[in-house]
Amino acid sequence: MANKSTVVKKKAPALPKKVNMGCYEYEVSEHSDEDMKTKIDVDTEGEVVWGAINDCTQEIYINKEATPQMKRLTLLHEIVHAITFNNDIGSITKSDDMENTVDRLASGIYEVMKRNPDVVKWVMEG
Repeated sequence: MANKSTVVKKKAPALPKKVNMGCYEYEVSEHSDEDMKTKIDVDTEGEVVWGAINDCTQEIYINKEATPQMKRLTLLHEIVHAITFNNDIGSITKSDDMENTVDRLASGIYEVMKRNPDVVKWVMEG
């Protein structure tokens, strides 16, 4: 009697629905490329939009057609945008030194990781 071998495909974990940063809670959702272009009001003819963020409404949009690994990378990318917004990094002047920038980013990333273990777990599973 021959042994049957079964390949079990692991289902990719669901995209986290929220990310907490500072006093904000960003909602995370998946959208088509065209829907995201409309939401962020940009015309990127011929280019795919993998993700976007709206700091005013605390929303992060991820392209639903992206691979699981690309979704992880895109979510992290949008989280860094939120960190720069929430910590005023976008307004850094040339007089600010690199260490100050790195400290701000490291602090923001640590806070996101500490307050969102489900997001960290999801990102690390890829």
